[in-house]
Amino acid sequence: MKRIVVVVMIFLAIAIAAQQAACKKSAREAPKAATIQAPAVAGQFYPGSREELSRIVDADLARAPLKRFDGDIIGLIVPHAGYQYSGKIAAAAFKQVEGKSYKRVVVMGLSHHVPVYGAALSTRDAYRTPLGDIPIDTEAVKSILKNYSWANDDQRVYEVEHSLEVELPFIQTALKDFKLVPIIIGANDPMLLDKIAVALDSMFPGDDTLFVASTDLSHYHPYNEATELDRRTIGFITDSKLDDYADAVAAEKAQLCGSSPVYVMKKIAQLRGAKLSLIQYANSGDTTGDRSRVVGYGAIAAVVPEKAGSLGDTQKKELIKLARATVDAHVAGKKLPPLPDDPALKSPGAAFVTLKKHGELRGCIGQIIAQGPLDRTVQDMAVAASSQDPRFPPVRPEELKDIDIEISALTPPEPLVDPLAVRVGTDGLIIEKGMYRGVLLPQVPAEQGWNKTQYLEGIARKAGLPPDAWKDAKLMRFQAIVFGEK
Repeated sequence: MKRIVVVVMIFLAIAIAAQQAACKKSAREAPKAATIQAPAVAGQFYPGSREELSRIVDADLARAPLKRFDGDIIGLIVPHAGYQYSGKIAAAAFKQVEGKSYKRVVVMGLSHHVPVYGAALSTRDAYRTPLGDIPIDTEAVKSILKNYSWANDDQRVYEVEHSLEVELPFIQTALKDFKLVPIIIGANDPMLLDKIAVALDSMFPGDDTLFVASTDLSHYHPYNEATELDRRTIGFITDSKLDDYADAVAAEKAQLCGSSPVYVMKKIAQLRGAKLSLIQYANSGDTTGDRSRVVGYGAIAAVVPEKAGSLGDTQKKELIKLARATVDAHVAGKKLPPLPDDPALKSPGAAFVTLKKHGELRGCIGQIIAQGPLDRTVQDMAVAASSQDPRFPPVRPEELKDIDIEISALTPPEPLVDPLAVRVGTDGLIIEKGMYRGVLLPQVPAEQGWNKTQYLEGIARKAGLPPDAWKDAKLMRFQAIVFGEK
């Protein structure tokens, strides 16, 4: 009997241990619940119900004017007051990007209540508004927190702050598929703000990111005085140099609560050659009728101008057709084809022609400085790429069926004063030091997965220089319109 009891007890112990192990395993395998940043001011600064909020945002966007900009919008400066005061001006900003495709949106707010050193990023998985949850780019947030000393993960600010949150319903409505990078900037020292701007420019170098800086303008002045103050502030934002803007803010000649996010926006615009342009201005006196003590609101766009020598789809197809016919004829020893009869291709233009075989480089020759009409340049470079690249033997006729052609039409080079202002995936580089010279097209660092430092080291090596030679060499950058057969 005792033996039976002992056996039963052993069996029960084993069963309990197995059950506990299974429970632990189940707990380990259970997916982690998503962390959500709840809205702090829904029902205060904007409606708390999905239906009412959607109705107001849709109506404001529908009535907002659509301006035509000669270039791509990389950033917006937008007010953050209650929708009854500034909603129409916010809508005027987001109207300009409605329906466009951005991979992520970096929203830069300020803290009205909690002191923030540097900048605080939300480490949660999503940001909630009555319109739904916005996924946060958690990998980007982790990378910023890991690599930059100015970044911190103080979540207290997000529990009470409205400057970032009020932009989100408009962004959710104007853009459909994006991830959010929320940043509350507390720094006001220009040197630290420069570091933040350079870091964000480096982290998100492509045109698939929209930057949003949140700010209102002057506070609680009589209507006419506020209008004049805001006109002057907008001028400092759109037309002045960074140092002049910072000095104006310090002297209160420019009055705006989000001076730091706007500084970062201006720096990013400077790094990318973007122009800041006013979309629309109003103040609370215009929306409420009370002109005794008003707050100003401005919508401003940061626009990168169209690249010089921008080509339409028709011109791109003509050039690819020309390059293909030229390579085929030259390799076969036949007469080269005539140039297309298109006036748009007769302006001076620099270009590279790249040949690839089964995805591998087979020849690449080009001109950095325009020496003749673009169509003639493409034909000459197509001949050179197929027969004069010293790294490869001339292309043989039996290879033609496996060759793909890519053309890079280049903009004129310009000096690169700050090497770390180079934009990976956008800027090509030229390096010169003594008798050494090297060139890399914009697509090269993107294909290699390089960051800015690796790109600069790569261009130095391309010229036969030590990797750190970029620090005291002459650098120039250019952009390229890249298109091909595939």
